[in-house]
Amino acid sequence: MPNLYSIQFEVLADPERGADVVFEELRSVVSSWARDSYRRKWNLDVLVQPNGEMVVPVPKHSLQLMTGSAASVTLDRLRWVHPDDKDDSRSWVPTAEDMR
Repeated sequence: MPNLYSIQFEVLADPERGADVVFEELRSVVSSWARDSYRRKWNLDVLVQPNGEMVVPVPKHSLQLMTGSAASVTLDRLRWVHPDDKDDSRSWVPTAEDMR
């Protein structure tokens, strides 16, 4: 049975700054999390595409940022697939979802 880890945060917007500003900052933080990991671990510069385009920086790796909206709700989903550092037969699939 594969391991599954889950964590959830609730980010509350400062009313003076507004939800839209905080959402854009959160999108930037989530994208930089993956980008900075590639720079640190694999010495690669990777640009997360905001339009749903899948980026494959090296074999067995992929990053995809998808955005969808309905009515007044927007959902961003960053899906990042990469092999385990010690066992190439296992993959990590961290996914970050941000909703406004």
